[in-house]
Amino acid sequence: MDSGRGTAEFRLSGRIDSMSAPRLREQLLAVCDEHPGAALVLDAEELSYISSAGLRVFLEVSKKTEG
Repeated sequence: MDSGRGTAEFRLSGRIDSMSAPRLREQLLAVCDEHPGAALVLDAEELSYISSAGLRVFLEVSKKTEG
């Protein structure tokens, strides 16, 4: 987390599929709960694959950080 408003950056790599998406969801939502109002930056440059389960995680976290 940086100072000021707060930003958490996640560097994603490899695959996000139905097996790994729940763990990513847990981690992202934990940061949202611990640091309300912080901006989340997801660096997907090294991500080789994302399934619909992974996209759902992104959508859920996006909705949580909007409010």
